[in-house]
Amino acid sequence: MKKYIVIWVTGILILCGVGVAAVPNHTAQSSDHTIITTSQKTFGRQAALEITITGGIGITVSIKNIGVEDAINVRAEININYGLIKMHTITVQFNTSSIAPGESAIHRSLPLGIGAISVLATAHADNAVETTEGEGGVLLLFYVHITWH
Repeated sequence: MKKYIVIWVTGILILCGVGVAAVPNHTAQSSDHTIITTSQKTFGRQAALEITITGGIGITVSIKNIGVEDAINVRAEININYGLIKMHTITVQFNTSSIAPGESAIHRSLPLGIGAISVLATAHADNAVETTEGEGGVLLLFYVHITWH
């Protein structure tokens, strides 16, 4: 019986993410005598994208690089559904060669109508994980009030 409990507890810990690290953390010393770990070298020096969706006059989608390296070959897709029964759709795809750390790429759209609106933006780069953000709200002619996340 104890054997089954140990196996069960081990399985739960693995499913919860507690256990042996997937990436070994080996250390080495570089030529300038700074200590570099494998995990920092592999994952710590990447770009990271953050998407912000705001309303007001139209919709503004900002894709910001919050990482430490340039985000290379950034691709984004923005889907805007709006209207009384969300029957209108705007889909925008755009690419940029790179976004420097701390910089943003901004896209603005001006949907016209009355009713509910939902915005879903997805962005990814060659050296960054895909990021998705969604917002919803109310559209009154060209003014967008974001009400839910």
